Amino acid sequence: MGRRDRLKERFSRAFGSGASNQADTTGPNGQQLHGQQAESRRFNEPPDEANTLLKWPENFKGRLTNDMPIQELWDIAYEKLREEDATLITHYEAELRGSVTAGLGQLLNLKQHRREWMQAILQSKMDKVNKNDLELRSGNFKGQAKDVKQPFITAVNLANDYIGDVASANPCTSIAWTGVSCLLALFMNISEEKASLAEGLEYIASRIAQSQMREELYVECYEKGRHSHERFRQSHTQYKTSLEKLYRQILKFQATACCYYSEDSTRRHIVDAFKGNGWASLVGGVREQERNFAAVEEMWRDIQRYERHLTTINTFSEMNARLSALADHDFTDLLKWLCNVDPSSMYNAGLDRREAGTCEWLIKDSEEFKTWETSDGSLLWLHGKAGSGKSILSSSVIKYLRDQYVSEPSTVVSYFYFSFSDPEKQKVDVMLASLTKQICARQTKRSQLMERLGQYKISGQRPDTETLEAVLLASASEFANVYIVIDALDECPLLNEQRGKLLTSLRRIFAIAPNKFRFFLTSRKEPDIDNKIRPILSSTDKNEIDLLARQYIINWDIIHYIDSQLNGDEYKSWPKSVKEEARESLVEKADCMFQYVQLQLEALRHLSSEPEVREALQTLPIGLDATYNRVLESIPPHFQERVIHSLKWLAFSRTVLSIEELAEIFTIRPHNDTPFSEKERPFSPTDILKYFSGLIIAQKDDVSVMFPRDAHNVTRIRLVHFSLKEYLVSRRITQGPNLDFSFTEVNAQLSIVQSCLAYLNHLSHWFASHGVGYLSHDTVAKSYPLANYVACFWMDHLEEIPRISWPSDIARDTTNALAAHSQSLLTLLLLSGNRRYIMKPYCYTAKDGHYQLTKMLIHQKSGANKYVTREELDEALQDEVYKWNRCTDQVQVFLEAGADVNAQCGFYGSALQAAARSKCLNALKFLVGHGANVHYFLNNDECLLTCIDEEGTDCLEFLLDSGADINMQNKQHETALHKAVMGSFGANFDLLLERGANINALAVSGTPLQAACKARPSKFKFGKALREKARIVKKLLERGVDPNHRVGEMGTALQLACENRGLFPNRHVAMEILQLLVENGTVEKGTIINGFVVDEVDEIDPFCPSRFEEPKWDTRRPIHPSAVEVVKLLVESGARIDDGPLALHMASLSGTKRRFAGCSIRVLM
Repeated sequence: MGRRDRLKERFSRAFGSGASNQADTTGPNGQQLHGQQAESRRFNEPPDEANTLLKWPENFKGRLTNDMPIQELWDIAYEKLREEDATLITHYEAELRGSVTAGLGQLLNLKQHRREWMQAILQSKMDKVNKNDLELRSGNFKGQAKDVKQPFITAVNLANDYIGDVASANPCTSIAWTGVSCLLALFMNISEEKASLAEGLEYIASRIAQSQMREELYVECYEKGRHSHERFRQSHTQYKTSLEKLYRQILKFQATACCYYSEDSTRRHIVDAFKGNGWASLVGGVREQERNFAAVEEMWRDIQRYERHLTTINTFSEMNARLSALADHDFTDLLKWLCNVDPSSMYNAGLDRREAGTCEWLIKDSEEFKTWETSDGSLLWLHGKAGSGKSILSSSVIKYLRDQYVSEPSTVVSYFYFSFSDPEKQKVDVMLASLTKQICARQTKRSQLMERLGQYKISGQRPDTETLEAVLLASASEFANVYIVIDALDECPLLNEQRGKLLTSLRRIFAIAPNKFRFFLTSRKEPDIDNKIRPILSSTDKNEIDLLARQYIINWDIIHYIDSQLNGDEYKSWPKSVKEEARESLVEKADCMFQYVQLQLEALRHLSSEPEVREALQTLPIGLDATYNRVLESIPPHFQERVIHSLKWLAFSRTVLSIEELAEIFTIRPHNDTPFSEKERPFSPTDILKYFSGLIIAQKDDVSVMFPRDAHNVTRIRLVHFSLKEYLVSRRITQGPNLDFSFTEVNAQLSIVQSCLAYLNHLSHWFASHGVGYLSHDTVAKSYPLANYVACFWMDHLEEIPRISWPSDIARDTTNALAAHSQSLLTLLLLSGNRRYIMKPYCYTAKDGHYQLTKMLIHQKSGANKYVTREELDEALQDEVYKWNRCTDQVQVFLEAGADVNAQCGFYGSALQAAARSKCLNALKFLVGHGANVHYFLNNDECLLTCIDEEGTDCLEFLLDSGADINMQNKQHETALHKAVMGSFGANFDLLLERGANINALAVSGTPLQAACKARPSKFKFGKALREKARIVKKLLERGVDPNHRVGEMGTALQLACENRGLFPNRHVAMEILQLLVENGTVEKGTIINGFVVDEVDEIDPFCPSRFEEPKWDTRRPIHPSAVEVVKLLVESGARIDDGPLALHMASLSGTKRRFAGCSIRVLM
């Protein structure tokens, strides 16, 4: 076959047999045309749903995948064209190879080098075209025709744009542009009758340019991970397949045309005669394939819209998850702040001491317990003598309730153990906070606690007892049943009327608690407890269980406990008869006290012969007092003084001591010439335990610690039982053989103070010898385990002793230890982490409420503390007022010493401002009663009334009643009304409006209306603040505030609201505020809105710190759902939306991306 025949055959395959119109063909044969026409008919049918493409019958398996990058489609189309017409591609590549150097031409056969090869040809061809393009534009183009010139120039410009702008971004497109460049180079001498082919080339070039835009948009939307929905994977594949077909048709046109025009004129003439108008048909095939793709793309837009809908849903879901995580983190922090006492240590200790089978009489057989468990609003008080196992019964009840209702989310169990050995577990407020914390930890709706307690946390204060009571009852709102177990009421001390406060608080709670609450209490039957609780026990659902009246049942539990212990390894050598005799003797003498049995068994386990055991059983002490006497008598005389000293610490320490701390205490000899010597320390802290057998119990890390330690290695030491402490401080011990072991509370506190001062003196020398820069808390804690305790609590122990009872030597040593600029004071301040009191020790003592120490230091007439300035007293007065604790003594001390109640200085500005900040009405009344002037109002940025925030309405009202100017301004010219609207303090706002506050007062933040629209809500009351803001805006507008007022460059209230990122997370409230402003004439004709918050970043974290910085807008983020409503409202009201940095995603866009953003704007508008 000659060359002429081969050309005929090639172009026959390309154009089909015979003439055809524009819609007749898109490929090399009629069969393909028929299939594509069928596809075209299906595409032009209106889709029933977004997933119409999923119903296509064509099998795309093995052709394209969803994971294949769209920018590689030109490469794929080229390979598929090779499969369809290998002869055409072979000839095309031969022609291309002939136009470059030999070395580069050989790379065409390697697919991995095709892109570089095509780009080299493209650059070479376009250099030649651009050279001749100058002649064309100047009119010197050889053989030019007017119908050829403009299409040619258009094609050249598009090809140059690709080379100049984005070739590196999408190298695969160079495959298509190479064909264009080859045809441009061949058309330099084209005749006028070939104008149709030139127009076709212009059309092809424009389609290639469009492909770049289409691919960039697809990559931006999908391949960068913004939208990824598995259900549309096949639709993505089909979209790419249809696009690949269009690319293939374009490449086919280019290859055929290049091969055609590479022939000499004679051969082209033969082919033209053979084919006729085949060129127009070939271009028509591209147009037809484009129409087919357009139909696919139309349905693809439906899918895109649906995907955007799903993405919006997912975005909100993710936003809610992130907000929830944020709320969870804040909520956890709030619960830690509310209470850091862990009651589970006592609960677990009780379970550990319980023997299996005991306590079942209460839970399974007691009618009182069953009534309590099932009755609404019930109360059960279980009481008995010391050591009768009440705490173990409490732990059993808690475990039963937890197991019983573990699968019921509507039921919650909360508990608390008072403890004689842990001062933190002797406080009523700690009990209330702990009970609340446990309930709230189970909540799903947490806004209430956040709102009620969040402001206390922010202001550095603690809620009072009645507030904690109210929060406890309110915290259970979402539960159907609330079980409260409170153990050992009698271990709440009588000192400082703490026991009375507890009983009064419980009475108030019992009186108003909803019926869902059920209270289980345990204690000894102390007269004060009985007097408060017994009047309540009148109804059938409020009962008591007296353990003394159930001695028979308790004895069975004691027998069960004894048998369990005697069956252990320590008693395995005992004969059965001896065990039975021991059981009978112990039960007879126990008098229903488990503690008694436990102590006797501990003493008996060391005996190893029958005569010894029998003798011990015959001489068993009667009761706990006799038992403790026997234990104390067994202590070696040489160590009795140290044991007594240590017992005083264990009885009255402020925290539960670690074994390392107790070992240091055991070493201190406060009455010796050298009170503390490191040489006298035991080899190991555990060596001292042998001297306390039967007096203490050791537990692993069951109490939270004040300072960072290795929690896994901390062993805590307690007295064995509350009854031991009572015996040691009672008169009963003075009537027995162990008088030397008796002590009073004052005696114990003095001993502790003496020990602390001796230890502090030793520490001060050690600090001085090592230097300040060398020391760290860890270093100190390892070398001196008691150092932190001394620094934190020694003054607390001294304050427990009336000043009149201070021995002269302790008063002298205390004065020296707290002397200004002394080494001992520096040591204390270094350990507490605050050196600013080095010259003001009286402020150091005052900050924690040490009244007697403060008074002593201020009135001291000699020594290093005699130079006390008036300004120092004024600032100390303000500190005391701010932390007002319902006791006027400390404040009175500073006033008597000469502090000026009206002094303007310090952090707070004045004493009145300090009281206003703390929202303490009693402090304000006290100060005004002592001459404080409510008109001395401006210092340190704030004025008197602007210091008051939410929950300070009573303080605000008192100051107004006392004559304070309602319109007084701070340094930013803000009034109390500005502060109220910015913080959404509804009660303050209503009071100020009622009292006639100026609603148009001007400040740096604008008018109150502008301030309200500009301010963002508080993190702790987000939802409530937004709703309150809408009410405030409405009230201000009703009162006639000027809605269009401007201050400098600040916008109107409407413009400020549109820019407020804090409003739009709640679209309904935001729209309500904007609607109110629009209805009140805030949109004048042509008003410019230079941006409003539509970006999803506001939804994700409206409280992020960056909200106070210039926002960095991401133009690729989805538009916020509120945007359409906002734009519609503003435009319909006559506003003009500015194309500014916040408006409609137009920032930082250029070129192709700006065109795409413009489409989004047109849709939105």
